[in-house]
Amino acid sequence: MPGSRSNWTVAVHLAGGKSLTEQMIRALQEMRDEANSEENRFRIIAQFEPQGKLPRAFVFDLDDAPSHFALPFTPAPRRALMRPALASYEYVLDTSQTNPEQLSSTQLLARFVETGKSAAVGGPFLLVISGHGNGAVGPFLAHRDPGAELSLMDLPTVFDSAGISPQDKIDILGLDCCAMSMIEVGFELSPYARFLVASEGDVSNHGWPYRQILGAIDEMAPAEAASEIVRQFVRFYFDYSLLGVSSHCAACDLQKISALADPVRRLAETLTRRIEDPEVWQPVVLAHWEAQSYKDEEYVDLADFCDRLCRYLPDSEVQSCCADVINAVDEVVKDSYVTGATYQYSTGLSVYFPWSNDAAKGRGKEIQTTSDLEGYKMLKFNRETKWGDFLDAYLDATQRKPGFEQGEVTVELSVDSLPARRTPPYGKGGGPTSASIKNHPTSPLLDDIRPVRRTPPYGKGGHKTAPSIKNHPSADVSADILGKHR
Repeated sequence: MPGSRSNWTVAVHLAGGKSLTEQMIRALQEMRDEANSEENRFRIIAQFEPQGKLPRAFVFDLDDAPSHFALPFTPAPRRALMRPALASYEYVLDTSQTNPEQLSSTQLLARFVETGKSAAVGGPFLLVISGHGNGAVGPFLAHRDPGAELSLMDLPTVFDSAGISPQDKIDILGLDCCAMSMIEVGFELSPYARFLVASEGDVSNHGWPYRQILGAIDEMAPAEAASEIVRQFVRFYFDYSLLGVSSHCAACDLQKISALADPVRRLAETLTRRIEDPEVWQPVVLAHWEAQSYKDEEYVDLADFCDRLCRYLPDSEVQSCCADVINAVDEVVKDSYVTGATYQYSTGLSVYFPWSNDAAKGRGKEIQTTSDLEGYKMLKFNRETKWGDFLDAYLDATQRKPGFEQGEVTVELSVDSLPARRTPPYGKGGGPTSASIKNHPTSPLLDDIRPVRRTPPYGKGGHKTAPSIKNHPSADVSADILGKHR
């Protein structure tokens, strides 16, 4: 083991869920291998929650680990295994002191954050949370039974409980999950972390390349290390573009994110006030359509949307608001890199911008029986910018009238001859279909609302996502992965 050590402490929480648990063993192996390398200068701890099994901890190169545990973990029986087998680094939960059935996801994560912060003893601290993500709306770390998962709104509770404060922030918070590089996420977490590293789009089941990342940042300060994590991520996934797999990763300075509140609020208020005018809402729809999108077209890249809106709405008030938003995003996003074509217009921060507000889409603990938008309005970002009010006005202005209420119908049709309304995902397409993004009225069908099953993505979104329907070029844009994409 090397004699000199940096001050970095790395804590990785691995929330194993469907399709992820086995890949997380590989992540643990990479941490172990880096801990055993000649260059290692880290304290590395991990907490692993395999789906359906008791949580356990792994401690790599931290001799006094038990003194830092906020939960009663004890060394696992070594089973005569020699290092570097993972079992030789394993600690198991002492069920005689803690009933795991009474340990919620919030408590388990909070106690691990507390453990990592204690081990950091004042030095720089990298916390990574790995698992299924859905961004601003939907379940987070959905690896337990339905109803037991977290949401974005639970994370402040986690960090408050762990003793993380604005005076003693996490240096880098990494979210090894799908769709978490969002302005809403940044607003919720800015009191607890200095820098956020995450992806706007999907993340492969493989997750972060931990050995490459840890090997590169050992002597760096937090600001430099956050940018280096992004570069190592896209370098690792560059080769995946040979198979048509795209990736994105960004580092954001959460200490500056409050500067986005005023320009986004002015944009939202301006559009809300004028959205009934067809000369406004029609260009907004076109800009919404063309903007870089994520997660079943529910999120768009914020700066790219503003760029498109400037092009299609020649209005000085709106263009001034958009320019201010773009400039503020550029200040917050330290680095944003892409490989492949799918996320080629990504600039680092996305925002919730759905095409419809169907209550049947509601999912997650807080919004289980309501629409996503109702739950969204509880987020700090919405409270400070009134973006949800704009979404309400936009969806109302752009919703199509119910059938046969738009004027006279010149062709007579019998009820039997009307086309059947397909309800996703019941059909003969050979697999589930994604919900329509069209903003059609749902009131005629209130008696027949079925939950929408999301079409399934590969990666850490917790479900499959349908490919984007946007008419964006498919040419490889990976050649310049080390240049900030703006």
